[in-house]
Amino acid sequence: MSKMPAGILALFLVSATITPLSAQDADAPADQETEAAEDANDPFELDPLVAFEAFFAGNYERAFDLAVTFAGRGDAPSMRLLGQMYAAGLSVDLDQAEAAGWYRLASDASDIEAKVLLATMLLDGAYIPRDENEAATLLRAAKDAGHLSGTQMLGMLYLEGRGVARDLETGAELMREAAEAGETTAQYTLGILYSEGAGVRLDTREAYQWFDRAARGGNTEAQIELALGLLRGDAGEPDLSEERRIEDAIFWLRRAAEAGNPIAENRLAHAYSQGFGVPLDPVEAAYYHGRAVAGGLADARLDTFVSGLPAEQREEAQARLARERGPANPFDR
Repeated sequence: MSKMPAGILALFLVSATITPLSAQDADAPADQETEAAEDANDPFELDPLVAFEAFFAGNYERAFDLAVTFAGRGDAPSMRLLGQMYAAGLSVDLDQAEAAGWYRLASDASDIEAKVLLATMLLDGAYIPRDENEAATLLRAAKDAGHLSGTQMLGMLYLEGRGVARDLETGAELMREAAEAGETTAQYTLGILYSEGAGVRLDTREAYQWFDRAARGGNTEAQIELALGLLRGDAGEPDLSEERRIEDAIFWLRRAAEAGNPIAENRLAHAYSQGFGVPLDPVEAAYYHGRAVAGGLADARLDTFVSGLPAEQREEAQARLARERGPANPFDR
């Protein structure tokens, strides 16, 4: 039996203080309406999904209270939700160890998503002791349950030899299984495997077909690979004109940049600074350079370019960057 994480027992006891409302006089319509309204707010009369509804509505305190109640009744998804709230610091203090404890309880209660979340933490080892063997066991269970991300992650363990004996062929097979079911990270990884001939035959055309599928599914790394392949002449139809290749490459770089990929932002900054495939636009170049730098990608050449711009152009780019800064996704904290 798993050890209960610190603080969990106290939270379970909170739910024990909530008792069903007593029945009202059936002959009094007003009392019946009152009872119905009260029952609608009684956690013991609600479906556990209301905790998730409250969460996605941004009512984190109610989501937490409901999840505690349902977790105390053995609802595994509610346990997982509590873990996610601790991991993001929503309505509670940020506590990754506590999050891991909830994921473990949910995993022990057969919640597949919790198994993947716990495996991720076990592989990372930043907040709980690293255990690649246990992570592999959890991901194998997720794979057997048809969890696509779990299948992709298990495939990566085989490719890297973490928690399992390194086996490129098995890793590639798992990637293909997830990729064919639409998992974009697996599609991108399978493209890499074909481009390198790792666990599969070397096949550049096949590689870019998988990059294309992953790119269309929103994978930014694949979008960049596809853009660079188009510029090199490796991707796309053989008779594609150079003008069309550049146009398509800029399209994929823009898609990746819109998703916040700093490499794509950097490449677009260079394109706008030189008028390559796009109109020459120093402000746009400074804007994308600013985004890339904020994402951790420095570029001395672009620093020099931007510093040489007139003050009003730099200020325009900075103002645009300031306007676009918004609250982050709570799960991205």
